[in-house]
Amino acid sequence: MAQTADVVILTPLTDEFDAVRAAMRGGAPDTWGSRTIHRGEIAGQRVVVVPILGMGNSRATLAARDAVAVWNPSRLLLVGIAGGVPEGSDDMHLGDVLIPTVVVGYELAKVKPGRTDRRWDVFKPDHDLLLVAQQVQPADWVHTISAPRPDGTGGRVIPRVHVGPVLSGDKVLAENAAVTDLRQHWPKAVGVEMEAVGVALVAYTGGPAFLMIRAASDFADEDKNDDWRRYAAAAAAEFALAVLRRAAPPTERNRPQAARIDAPASYPGAIKLHVIKNLDDSWEPVADLFEVPPDKQRAFSRSANPARELWTWLEVRGKLPELPAILEDPDVERPDLAKRMREAGTG
Repeated sequence: MAQTADVVILTPLTDEFDAVRAAMRGGAPDTWGSRTIHRGEIAGQRVVVVPILGMGNSRATLAARDAVAVWNPSRLLLVGIAGGVPEGSDDMHLGDVLIPTVVVGYELAKVKPGRTDRRWDVFKPDHDLLLVAQQVQPADWVHTISAPRPDGTGGRVIPRVHVGPVLSGDKVLAENAAVTDLRQHWPKAVGVEMEAVGVALVAYTGGPAFLMIRAASDFADEDKNDDWRRYAAAAAAEFALAVLRRAAPPTERNRPQAARIDAPASYPGAIKLHVIKNLDDSWEPVADLFEVPPDKQRAFSRSANPARELWTWLEVRGKLPELPAILEDPDVERPDLAKRMREAGTG
């Protein structure tokens, strides 16, 4: 059965995934390859929550790319915790929500004697989602945060929203000097984190509307600890769902690549190599029967091994179990390959 989604929410860490799942107050767990995901509905939008299974922009890129390829969502959110930069905004407290006007990658650089010239990667979030986020009211989300504030009930207990540049790299920053160096170029930065550039890049090349929603669990300094992680994760999750409730439902789009998430992850390597080697000119009718988009088929044809490209396209979408039946179709006529796949015991 094909699966579709309007929104994919990516979460780097387990406690962030759990916070979004709890904030949805409904839905059901499911599986996608080695991942446990969560499915539900928010304001008429089909939502899939997907754990990235680790930190860093490279992992985020891979997870976002695969999620977009499978579900082709209209919206792609990154939700969780981050390091706040209180110097970039007025009256920032731990637990406050951080929304980027731009996501700035700071890792690329040219190191010269005595100085480092950074080559910034800059991505903007979706304009409409950013506007919606700026219109969310405290009553829409703060009173449903279930986690207790580590500072009790003294002082300001209503979290605020800070909007500004967010710096993204592959380092856990826990030193004032490192953040100060980055702020020389981005003085209005409100946060630092490790996955937004990877997700933003996929959104930029793949089409879905992107927004990062994170809450400050520390100030990226020497006092960094885990005391605020649970509260910040819950705050970000509640705010993200408030954004989706205020946003207009996305326009329905054709999603021919939507995949079964209960399918086997792959076939044995020997079977893969046999099919790829022997598919020859039959790959094009196979691609047609699977409704591979024309631009993808053109890209396959430019490859040195189109059959390998097609196999990968099918594999990431969980469609390989359907391949034996397609190979027996009169337009393909490769029952020999179908037989070999079925003999492998997974087709």
